[in-house]
Amino acid sequence: MPLPCVWNSKVQLRLNNWEQVLVLLQQLEKYDGMESWQAREIRHQAHQHLLLRHGSDLNALMAYWKKVPEEDRLNGRVALMGAEAFIKLGAGNQAQEVLEMSLTKQWNSELAAKLGDCHSTNPHKQLQQAEHWLLSHEGDANLLLSLGKMCIRLSLWGKAQSYLEASISVAPSAEAHLTLARLLESRGESDAANRHYRLSVEFCRAE
Repeated sequence: MPLPCVWNSKVQLRLNNWEQVLVLLQQLEKYDGMESWQAREIRHQAHQHLLLRHGSDLNALMAYWKKVPEEDRLNGRVALMGAEAFIKLGAGNQAQEVLEMSLTKQWNSELAAKLGDCHSTNPHKQLQQAEHWLLSHEGDANLLLSLGKMCIRLSLWGKAQSYLEASISVAPSAEAHLTLARLLESRGESDAANRHYRLSVEFCRAE
């Protein structure tokens, strides 16, 4: 049983038949036909491709996400792909839930960077959770940037500026400078805004 499955799984991988790959992986794992770490890597890869495929239809995306086993949903790469897909479709609550579940299991700065792009219907609760994480990840520039974005949506201008400046002080980035520039411009601080616009462009060129 395992040998034909292994051969068939390789064929399906080459053909990008990801649904069939997942079916074959279940059979291989059942009969110990593949190392668990290898099966896990391929399974995560399949989920990423399938999330991308369903990324243009919210109902299809939500239906597929519900079918993804919890263990795989918590994986950083799968969670990132899922969150990005939900964000793209304007489903901020779903994206937030995806990120929070994975971050609760294991901290991932790349996921923390996406928190600020989730337009939640409960922004105060969202901010409270992110500030709770900041207690143990105070040096995470991505989390600080996300906090700055959340505070902007809540019109907490001074707090937003503080978080964005903290993010830049830890690890300057084009996005942090651009976000701060827009905030300062909205408050009529043109000179400071222009300086951060210039810095944002410089970082974009460097990246």
